[in-house]
Amino acid sequence: MTRAAYERRDLSDLLVALRRRAAAYPPDPAAKLDLATLFEIFGQRKQSVSLRSEALAIRRVYETVNGSGDGLRVLQIKTAGNLMANTPTEFLLEGTNTRLFSLYVEAGMEQVPQLPHHDVAILAVGESEANKSVLALL
Repeated sequence: MTRAAYERRDLSDLLVALRRRAAAYPPDPAAKLDLATLFEIFGQRKQSVSLRSEALAIRRVYETVNGSGDGLRVLQIKTAGNLMANTPTEFLLEGTNTRLFSLYVEAGMEQVPQLPHHDVAILAVGESEANKSVLALL
C-alpha cells in the first residue's frame, strides 16, 4: 500500500474500501490504521493522527501476512507516530512468506498487551527526540 502510494498508483478503490471498513459497525481498526498511513503519505497529518489514535484505542497488535505466511513469525515493536518514527520493517519483508505482528507501544503504558507467538522480535522504534520516552519505557 505504501509503495503503491509513493509510486503514484491509483488508490481510489482501496480508499473507498478502507473507508467503508473503517466506518462499519464495529469499525475495523486495521482499516483505520491503513487509512492513517495513507493520510500521512498524502500530507493530511491531522486526519492521520486521529485515525491512528482511534485504531490503537481498539487494538495494539496488528498482523500482516506476506506471501503464504508459513515462514517466520516476526514481531516488530513500534510506536505511534509519523512514517519516520519506526524502521519500515514491512519493506524488508516484501517477497517473503512471513507473518508480521506489529505491536504499538507508547510512553505511559501501564501494561503491554499479550505478545503473539513469534520466532524473532525487532525493535522498530527509531531513535529520536520524540521517541526518547518510549525507548526508556522499553
